[in-house]
Amino acid sequence: FWFESPGIDVWVAGAPTGAERRDEHVLGVLGRVRDGSTVKQASAEAVSVIGALAAENPETSVGNGGRVETLHDALFDSGFKAASAISMAAVFLVLLIACANVASLLLAQATRRGGEVALRRALGAARSKITRRFLIEALLVAGLGGILGLGFSVAGTRGLVAVLPADIPRVDEVTLSPRVLLFAGVVSVLTALLCGMAPALRSGRADLTGSFQGRAGRQGRRERRAREALVVMEVALALVLLVSSTLLFRGFTRVRLRDMGLDRSDVLVMRTQLPENQYPDTASVGQFYVELAARIRSIPGVVEVGGTNIFPGQGRRVVYYVPGKGDIDDPAVREYAAHRYVLPGYLDALDIPVVSGRSFRATDRIGASRVAVVSESLVRRDWPGQDPIGRSITGSSGSWEIVGVVADTWNPGLRDEPPEMIYFCALQTLVPFMDWAVEASVPLATLANPLRAAVRSVDPTIPAFDVMSLDALVDQGLGRSLVMAKVMGVVALLALVLALGGIHGIVAYSVSQRTHELGVRMSLGARRTTVLRMFVGHGTRMALLGISAGMVMALIATRGLSHFLFGVSPFDPPTFVIASLVLLGAVAAATVAPALRATKVDPVEALRVE
Repeated sequence: FWFESPGIDVWVAGAPTGAERRDEHVLGVLGRVRDGSTVKQASAEAVSVIGALAAENPETSVGNGGRVETLHDALFDSGFKAASAISMAAVFLVLLIACANVASLLLAQATRRGGEVALRRALGAARSKITRRFLIEALLVAGLGGILGLGFSVAGTRGLVAVLPADIPRVDEVTLSPRVLLFAGVVSVLTALLCGMAPALRSGRADLTGSFQGRAGRQGRRERRAREALVVMEVALALVLLVSSTLLFRGFTRVRLRDMGLDRSDVLVMRTQLPENQYPDTASVGQFYVELAARIRSIPGVVEVGGTNIFPGQGRRVVYYVPGKGDIDDPAVREYAAHRYVLPGYLDALDIPVVSGRSFRATDRIGASRVAVVSESLVRRDWPGQDPIGRSITGSSGSWEIVGVVADTWNPGLRDEPPEMIYFCALQTLVPFMDWAVEASVPLATLANPLRAAVRSVDPTIPAFDVMSLDALVDQGLGRSLVMAKVMGVVALLALVLALGGIHGIVAYSVSQRTHELGVRMSLGARRTTVLRMFVGHGTRMALLGISAGMVMALIATRGLSHFLFGVSPFDPPTFVIASLVLLGAVAAATVAPALRATKVDPVEALRVE
């Protein structure tokens, strides 16, 4: 089993020493609801306990309230639910497009078989029997399609699981289970009914006289308009999916390529975790970090080395403080900012510019004056137009002197993290977990083994794990957004292909039905370019109607994508315009082939067609 994070193979008992700080809220509390009680009652009791503890320890409980949720809701959070709902909706739209395509083809086939149906009716066949025959044909088509789809889904499921992040709950259980097979069967039957109902009903109401005389009549015109309406719907739904996938792709690339205020291109990441029984205090932990940093710097190809408790994109921690001297319990003067504990060399390894003052030094150890480095945005908020160097900030456990100001950095994937940042020196605080940042002038892959060897040389009992490039770590943090972009991209491509197939099919059918008319037109002097424009214009007009309807639908549908969009509005005008132009161009191209066939009709042969 796994809990919270996959890949954990060993669980050990916690070993509190009694020296832990109360304001380091690093533990998650789990409780099983007593039989006979409800989650609501347990939540109320837990919040009451948290409030009582906060009242007993006000100096270390500032800003910390109670928040209780079920384990299910914690794992299957709003992001997971939104992604699942969007994916299901997208697949349902593709299914509707496919149904529209098949229904259009079945309607065309029913029209071609008008003479056969009329003959059956004239010979005494009941309407119900003819209707049932068409429904059975639709069921056969849908059934064969469902079986073929299940075959493709075996490979598709494997591909999907391969690209899904490992932290998605129960991802290892994704498979073609009996419930999935039953669902596929039900969908196939419903699809057959959805596709075959209109042709079946049409065949039961066939005009016998018109069918025998080869006239389409009013019913034929209605069927033509119905087929065109289906194609318009296909184009509209395809535009919704195309706009959605384009928005997700733009959002992900903007996050992935945006300047984070640091250089991650030449940085290798490594993680260490120091056990409390071996490293019980700040001095012993700091000594390990200093020795390991010296060993890593001696490795050929290493430019700089540092570390932090949280890398960009891997989470957020917020601290309350008072600029200067003041009462941390007074909300009127209290501010908050994101914060990191970092080792000397971290800012240099990531090339985060020092705007004024200095960075951390190896002498900033336990027992020395406590120091902090702040971001430019924090200075603009707390000391606008002033020099903060030498000033102090006050927190729940004391004060820190500001010794440096650095440029702002941006945390990918976190919308709500404040831009204001405070960096504390990890050598002055007990930080047993460390993400190491190693800037290198050689290929990063060549440093993995030397880094592990350096850790073993300091303490052979401490493992180095999660060795990867900083780029890979950032992408790992954006895994769900990347998956959504990929899934929606594939779905949009399928929708586009189906919609183009529908446009191509209806124009080709129109050409075949109007062969006699084309012969007359060309005999009377119609130019081939005129015929070409006529059919391309027909397809383009349907596309424009579909795009107009799709625009309105997309404006409504893209509201649900806001959870996965970073720096891109769900109503981004360039995205809507680009997607519409791409779809319009593709539709025009899809109509060219059947339109060209129309221009090659021999007038003499066409006039003989009845």
